[in-house]
Amino acid sequence: MKTIKSITLLLGILTLGWSTGLRAAVEEFNFEEACFDDIPSHTEELATTCQYKMALAVPFDFEEESYVDDIPFNTDCVTLNCRYQNAMKTVFNFEEEDYVDDIPFNTGSLLRKGDCCAVDSRK
Repeated sequence: MKTIKSITLLLGILTLGWSTGLRAAVEEFNFEEACFDDIPSHTEELATTCQYKMALAVPFDFEEESYVDDIPFNTDCVTLNCRYQNAMKTVFNFEEEDYVDDIPFNTGSLLRKGDCCAVDSRK
């Protein structure tokens, strides 16, 4: 009987201690202090400016990269205007074609007077 009472008492104490520990872990503690505006400047802005100036003060030396010729065209001339100018500079040499009289009538006679000033040189 003493043993049962001892075990029950021990389990009760452990349960009480365990539940108190859980309650303390669940509760949120608020440790906020009142804000005193005793600093006349904005400290976050000062710290950011200081870090920025420190970062700019570090010299960076980069090694020169070797040239890679991996683009197969002139990148200076990719616009339509440049391509048009290059196309207009190209000289095309066409062979003179033989005259072919495949229209069996006078096309000038089909026009009304005054529509065209051209004279048919074939007739």
